[in-house]
Amino acid sequence: MKKYLVSSILGLACLGAATTASAQTFTTLNLNGNSTLANSADISGFPLGTSTYLGGVPFNQNDSYGQVWNAAYADVPSLTLSVNIQDATGFYSLINTWWGQDASAGSFASLSFGFSDGSSFTKNLYGNQDIRDFNNPGSSWTTSINGTTTQPVYQNTSGSAYFIDRQWFDFSLYGDDGKDLTSVIFNDTGASGFQRCLVSGATVQSGLDGQVTAPLVTSGETGGPGTIAATPEPSTMALAAMGGAGMLLMFCRRK
Repeated sequence: MKKYLVSSILGLACLGAATTASAQTFTTLNLNGNSTLANSADISGFPLGTSTYLGGVPFNQNDSYGQVWNAAYADVPSLTLSVNIQDATGFYSLINTWWGQDASAGSFASLSFGFSDGSSFTKNLYGNQDIRDFNNPGSSWTTSINGTTTQPVYQNTSGSAYFIDRQWFDFSLYGDDGKDLTSVIFNDTGASGFQRCLVSGATVQSGLDGQVTAPLVTSGETGGPGTIAATPEPSTMALAAMGGAGMLLMFCRRK
């Protein structure tokens, strides 16, 4: 009986350790200093000014308006972020548009990823599929997303309607899963009254593969915009397994 209990204990401990080793980790990228905004009204309704979890993924949005890159007012039509993140498995962005264009008109926005081994890939973004306008969802601009690689993660329910959508880029689809990410480039080739992107967040995922999903967050939810209920971390689960193991050992000794 004791041997069976000891085997069960070791199994629980190993399961906890394996869970910890395969955990998803997130690195939020700081966009501050790269933004160019006409005025705060451009993104009124965005959940800025706090660290936010959108769709279950953390984003760096501490600086109210400095965390948004607005291609309509940028000096150059691209934003380059130099990073050094090991074992990258995917990337999340928060991108919406002004004056969006339907996919039938072509792609006027893209993301390019570079890796330490010299490999790279570029993913084109299409209106009404990957990206849509952040405001006036009932207007004649782009109003649809695919609901898979692009998902709605935030909606302002007070006053005018504003949406924030999150894009997911799975590195395994391009043969770059688990490589060291060195650069991310946002590109916009639109013009005044034609396309133009607002990038309000960027986060790199490392470790465990697969997109994280969580319910849509709205501005009226308790805890503020972007706040979600805490879930046990894998390391916490491992500690719980070890604690249970200790209790079972004490029980065996008493018997």
